[in-house]
Amino acid sequence: MKAIPSSRRLRAVLVFFCGALLSTLSLHAQTTDAHVTFSAPIEEPASGWCKLLLLKNGNTCFLRFTRRDGILVGMYDTAHALLQTDTITSNLWEVKSMADAELDGVYEINGDVVIFIQQLIKYRPTLIRMVLDGQNGHLVREDKLGELASIQKRQVYALNNAASHDCYVEKDPRSGYYAVAFFNGTELAHDSTDATHVQVVHYAPDHHEIHRASYYTPDSSYDYYSYLHMQVQGGEAVYLASMAFNTHTSKREEDSRLMIARLGATDTAFRFQAADRQHNAGYASGMLQCLPGQPVRLLVTMMPAEMSRKKVQGNLPVYYLRFDAQTLKPLDQETLPMAAATLYAKAHLQYQDDYSGMLQQWLPLADGSSLLLQESVRQFIQGGSTFNKTITGLGDVGITHLDASGKEQQAVVMNKIQSAAGTYEPFYQYRRNKTEWSFRNRTTGPTVNGFLSYAFVQNAKGDYFLYNQLVSTTPGDYTVATRPLRTITEAGLVCYHYVDGQMLQLKLFPPQTSLTEAPKYYACMLDASADDAARNRYATIMIAHNDTERKAYLAWISF
Repeated sequence: MKAIPSSRRLRAVLVFFCGALLSTLSLHAQTTDAHVTFSAPIEEPASGWCKLLLLKNGNTCFLRFTRRDGILVGMYDTAHALLQTDTITSNLWEVKSMADAELDGVYEINGDVVIFIQQLIKYRPTLIRMVLDGQNGHLVREDKLGELASIQKRQVYALNNAASHDCYVEKDPRSGYYAVAFFNGTELAHDSTDATHVQVVHYAPDHHEIHRASYYTPDSSYDYYSYLHMQVQGGEAVYLASMAFNTHTSKREEDSRLMIARLGATDTAFRFQAADRQHNAGYASGMLQCLPGQPVRLLVTMMPAEMSRKKVQGNLPVYYLRFDAQTLKPLDQETLPMAAATLYAKAHLQYQDDYSGMLQQWLPLADGSSLLLQESVRQFIQGGSTFNKTITGLGDVGITHLDASGKEQQAVVMNKIQSAAGTYEPFYQYRRNKTEWSFRNRTTGPTVNGFLSYAFVQNAKGDYFLYNQLVSTTPGDYTVATRPLRTITEAGLVCYHYVDGQMLQLKLFPPQTSLTEAPKYYACMLDASADDAARNRYATIMIAHNDTERKAYLAWISF
């Protein structure tokens, strides 16, 4: 099959969506095949967090982060057979206190599996790096990278900005370089001796430290920082975006400003640049992109000052900013109207109101354009006077193509309806893909949340859209659901593929062999999944279920 250049192919898919999705019947009538390989049955994950990594050596690493038993490792070979198992414990963090831990990233670096885990140790957030051998999964080394000061109970908060007090890890997607940010961004405890609120450390692929610097404005005009995002560009630079702000004191007025900063390989301090239009804004979330030879780009959603005393309707404004990659000189800024998705939804999906979707992911393309992924979100409280819980409705998907200057080109909206426990923040999918996860305040029993939202996979053969939806009683009938997906036992994976100008629903699973056999469906644990664009593969955990049985497997989809 002839490969289509990435930028042209992705522009074409959005154009084609606008015609192809007009007819649900034609979409479901066209099918193509993909090959799915299952492992031997595994124990169904009931709590904690699972993650798969497709390694460059062809192995698949299966990680299970348990609440009290450490990290269970299964290494599968190129034939998808179980090669080695191990249980990873630690001398640096408490295995039985995983409830006080969070994952800050799991990556393949220099051929090994590298886990960044943060745990409260004596009330101080402490970041640990664990390196597992990429051949057998055994622990090679573990290192304490740093810790944050203990903090007072009250948070620092002003103009809808909360000071960050956390550790953050980001890896360059094109190399093994990575950076760690230690954010003592809030008010320190009275007995703390830490003078530096924020420190950033730049690491090489062999894990040696190549640069360390403090993060603060040269004129000390801001006391507190709310972390937005960080990006690493090889060994050359680290970029960091934040909301800098002050609280009202006898010496200062409440003030906030969007900041972007750059730390070059030979710099002794960060170079800062303020975004003047985002003065006194709040509720900010954002992502940076830095591609070789292109300006640095920042996509941020926030509440501007003029909206702070008004009731917010729909989404917060979305801003697209570009800066010179070396000097950080502002190049341009767009306030995205987010109109293309609404036009499509009204024309093809009978929307009466505007499409409203939370930002989930921002995918760069080689030509400087990008794809903005959204998901409609509605939160409400469920329960009586003695017990309440937050429920989040995860609805229709929006995909918008932005050109290199941030202007909207085409968009598509696809129907989906799911119901999740708890709350969701912007860019959830981005954090899920890099394995940011916390045991804190999480349900200990089985949950459907790991199967919800959706996945957008790009590789040389095309672009793939996967999600679980409510299955019907008719085998193979995945028509649009009329009520939300709420449990694993009613979930079935669907996948669409754009190729050679057509949108096809993939036949992933074999048909029934007997009319008397109970229909079998496959629920995909999207939280645990991994994709390998170079080999056109997608690995995940699937739960095969029907009325009589339920089994868990690792599954590899070859597109």
